[in-house]
Amino acid sequence: MNEFLAWTRLAFRNLYVSEPLPNARTEPPSEFFKLARQHRVVGLWAAAGLAPGWKSHAYGQALYAARCTEEAERLYARFAQVIPAIGLIKGPTLAVQAWPQLGLRHYDDLDFRCGKEDVDALAAVLLSLGYVPETSDSNRQANLWHFGWGIAFVKGDGLRVEVNHRLFPPHYPAPARFEGVREAIWTQLALDQGAVQTLAPAAHLLYCSMHAVWHGWDRLGWVVDMAGLMTRYPDVVEKARQLAGETGFPRRALEAACHVANGLFGPLPGADEPDDAGDGDLGDAVALLMQTADRRVAARRLQRRLCSRTEWIGSTLRRALTPGDPDFQRWSLPAARRYRYWLLRPTRLLVRATASAGS
Repeated sequence: MNEFLAWTRLAFRNLYVSEPLPNARTEPPSEFFKLARQHRVVGLWAAAGLAPGWKSHAYGQALYAARCTEEAERLYARFAQVIPAIGLIKGPTLAVQAWPQLGLRHYDDLDFRCGKEDVDALAAVLLSLGYVPETSDSNRQANLWHFGWGIAFVKGDGLRVEVNHRLFPPHYPAPARFEGVREAIWTQLALDQGAVQTLAPAAHLLYCSMHAVWHGWDRLGWVVDMAGLMTRYPDVVEKARQLAGETGFPRRALEAACHVANGLFGPLPGADEPDDAGDGDLGDAVALLMQTADRRVAARRLQRRLCSRTEWIGSTLRRALTPGDPDFQRWSLPAARRYRYWLLRPTRLLVRATASAGS
């Protein structure tokens, strides 16, 4: 196994299952700090005592996490007063569900989900608390929301809040049963001083699996999320399988992700024994995590392998045809004329493809 991954495994096993660290060990190579920051595992290494020199960075990360958690609780309390169903995903909720300490998980923003009709109430709360839309173009903001890409609000102190009425972007091969905050996949979770509604552990495991494989194993911290859930909740894999269904991308992504998490940090509860397919998943993931493969090409190959033919064709068509942010930036259309994007987008893509072919 890659040396950086092997060290991260030591940290995980020490913190999650009290597996002792080797007696004879040295300070990690200096280049590992850059990798650990990139993969969001500095706190994990520092907490396990593998890199004492990294503790100052880990403390700063923990302070930011505490600040974000406090803000998440404040925002949720205000949202809940005016929005019937509001949920917080990832961020501090995964830190509580899947990490040994709340301050160890590194994340950049807060992600809320609500009903499509609740955007005005949500925006009013954020504006009253000092947030402003990330884009100054109100048409662009409205179109991002309408087509399911989600919108963001920022505050002067650097905090960023993303909101959407979907769990996944519109081109993801995700069944409709995963959408909606009122569904059984949600649960109440105590953070620090208050409780929020978030995805249940099994739903978070499925979400993280689909997200990680679709984005080509971009961060090792995502694997820690999944391995932590599997360790903390021994029945979580079976419950996630029930949510995913017997076939299709959700089930294949879940199985592939569990193979990878088990291969890197296992043995983990609920994971299948390694087999040829699992070894392939692990090899692909390691290559992507350590950037020994072309991420864009390899990620698309991984997506296609895990999708059924119908899912892949549907996802490809939605990706090509659904209006997106480049269209909204080029043509700022109000709600009454946004139907034109369905014609303008194919035209823009055709012009771009023709220009590329001619160059």
